[in-house]
Amino acid sequence: MKFAFFSLFVILAFSTCQTPAPPAKRHLQCYVRFDAERNQVQADAVLRQGADSIGQPVEMPGGFLYQGSEMRIIPIEGLTYRRTYAADFIPEHSFSWTNEKGVRQQATFQMAAISTFTFGDKPLLRSQPATLRWEGGALEKGEALVLIWENKKLNQTVPMEIMRSGGDASIEFPAAKIAELPPGEWMLYLVRKRLAKTTVDGIAAEGVLEYYSKSDAVIVR
Repeated sequence: MKFAFFSLFVILAFSTCQTPAPPAKRHLQCYVRFDAERNQVQADAVLRQGADSIGQPVEMPGGFLYQGSEMRIIPIEGLTYRRTYAADFIPEHSFSWTNEKGVRQQATFQMAAISTFTFGDKPLLRSQPATLRWEGGALEKGEALVLIWENKKLNQTVPMEIMRSGGDASIEFPAAKIAELPPGEWMLYLVRKRLAKTTVDGIAAEGVLEYYSKSDAVIVR
């Protein structure tokens, strides 16, 4: 009996030692920025290996493609793959790669635009509420809108971040919010940000997409 028990123990122990370790988790971080002022796209991809999204950056054998074109590694930024080029806006952004079995994989993310925006024809009054309206659809889940106010004369930049989903393509600003801006002429542009997640071929893929609108002059009194 003792021998049988010992034999079984050895077999179990050996079996445990032979069990292959689970593959390390991989996280793909994608970033796309569209600059409407310059009609320019910048796309980045970083593959990380570890238990979470702050793991060690690693190379993807064969590299990455963005919109079907090869991305290059930026030497000064670790193992960041990047592609920058002039282009018109498109809503769909795809990153692709070839896995260990030689199969092409792809992660695709959607970006929404802001073609125009306005507070109306009148100057903004710091003592009155105002409504910002834009063309490009209401904010959806996972989206945020950042207003960047710049005044060169005052050498001042004022960001205002809005997180809201549903409703229409407009936001009401109370007078107290407008009063944060000193009187003068401001240049305003909007940044529409979206966070999207998916899983492809066992890789947790996360996309951050940012649309930078054209700027417009706004008078604040």
